[in-house]
Amino acid sequence: MIKLIVGLVALCVAAWLIVSFAAYPEIKSLPLHTVSTVFRILIVLVISVVWGVTFGILAATNKVASVILTPFIDLLQSIPILGYFPIVIGFLFAIGPLGIELAVMVLLFTSVAWAIFFGVLGAIRGIPTNVAESSRSFGLTGWRYIRHVILPAITPAVVSGANLAWCDGWFFMIAAEWIQYQGNVYTPPSGGLGFLLAKAAYEYRDMSLAVVLLVYITFIVVYFNALTWHRLMGKS
Repeated sequence: MIKLIVGLVALCVAAWLIVSFAAYPEIKSLPLHTVSTVFRILIVLVISVVWGVTFGILAATNKVASVILTPFIDLLQSIPILGYFPIVIGFLFAIGPLGIELAVMVLLFTSVAWAIFFGVLGAIRGIPTNVAESSRSFGLTGWRYIRHVILPAITPAVVSGANLAWCDGWFFMIAAEWIQYQGNVYTPPSGGLGFLLAKAAYEYRDMSLAVVLLVYITFIVVYFNALTWHRLMGKS
């Protein structure tokens, strides 16, 4: 609780100082941009965890699914985030403002989902043979096998994969929230820290502000890591 309060106070003070000393109008909405990016990454992270756990279990327990899913997702993982821009551009022009938000979510998803899937896949394949055989001899099949054997076995992998995915989401934030196409810049209607950082660097050309924003973003990442991921890693 003390870490939570101290961290929030430090975050609020940092945001207030940036808003007070920066002369650009977009910076005045720094708290809203912060909330926007944090919630955007959290939403994508939750979707990625659900997707990664579901398809990871399917690929690890079903031979047909493994033959199809594993190489296909491995191929998707090898494509850099910018390689998904054709899909993103399709969202941009087909749906409008909502398409921009969906495009950002797609880009973030492609940067965070794979670690969770392959973590789950490896954890299930690493279950000792004697444990699997013993559980089946006691009648644990289907959902009961997943609940009592697979889920406990993949918990550390899910936590570590989600931690890596969370960090990757922040790493690719600028590419997702500042999309350049045919000389135009597309940004999510709700804004974001990646949008502010890119605007400071590319449009304002204010490197001092960009460095300050980068330090601010780094503090947020470290704060969340200390508050959540370090504890989850210890318990898992």
